[in-house]
Formats: sequence, structure tokens, C-alpha cells
Amino acid sequence: YGNIFTKTPQLSPEVRSAITANYVKSIYDRQIFPGMVEAIRNLCGTYTLAIVSSTNSDVIDSYLEKHSIRNCFSRVLGADVSTSKVEKNERLLKEFGVPATSTVFITDTLGDIYEAKEGALHTIGVTWGFHSAAELEQGGPCVLVSDPSLLVAAIQNI
Repeated sequence: YGNIFTKTPQLSPEVRSAITANYVKSIYDRQIFPGMVEAIRNLCGTYTLAIVSSTNSDVIDSYLEKHSIRNCFSRVLGADVSTSKVEKNERLLKEFGVPATSTVFITDTLGDIYEAKEGALHTIGVTWGFHSAAELEQGGPCVLVSDPSLLVAAIQNI
């Protein structure tokens, strides 16, 4: 578990490009998890939202536009900005002038939990994504959430 870019340094740029192209197509064609659009819209009315991802920013922007929620996110920082989520999190904290202790990183991967914790961010693991609840638990997130409708309450209780 960890950052895909540090775990696979032996891959050539050509191989990474081919993997990325296939991944991008599979992501763009995937439906958004039921309840996420509503949860994002509820959150963006109260909180500043940003996306930190290992996918390129333009792909994420297109996906968010497709689901009419791009306007809910102040920033999208993908792999084209940096391959380090620790670095991207630090950049956002500085840009928005907020301490890590008032920030929550919501993720579906154990590696993201580890990277968020490097920057002392609170973490919420969501169980409808890439890693199972048992895998996410290994990182010791503040809370695990099993339904998007529970995100607002989870954030408020951190």
C-alpha cells in the first residue's frame, strides 16, 4: 500500500502512459457511486472542497463536469501537478491558509490515509471504493463511513 508512483518506479514512461490511458477510460465510463452527488453538493455548501489524486487533473475535471459537480471543488490537484499527495496537501493548506488540524482527507485507499497522516490531516475512510473496510482500518482513519449520506455527520464529529 502506498503511493502508486513510488511503488512502481521501474515502469517506463510508455508503459505508464498505456496503463493511464486504460485507467482513464475505465474511470470516465464508471458511474458515480449512488448518493455521492448529493453528498458533494451538501458538503460544498459548508466546506471548501478540493481533490488530491493520482489521476491527471484534466481527467478529473471532465468527470466532475460530466456529473455537474465541478463547481463544488475549489481545486483539483492531480498527478500532473505532483505525484506526491503529501506535497499537494501541503500546497492546499498553504494556499487556503488553514492548519492541517482543521482539514479532513476523505479517501478509499489505505495509501492515501498514510499520506494524509504524514501531513497530520484527519482522515475518513469510505468503504465503497478501492479498498475494503478491513484494509482501510489498518491505517487508523478517524472514522470509516459506509454511506455517502453519513459524510457530513462524520466530518462534524471529527
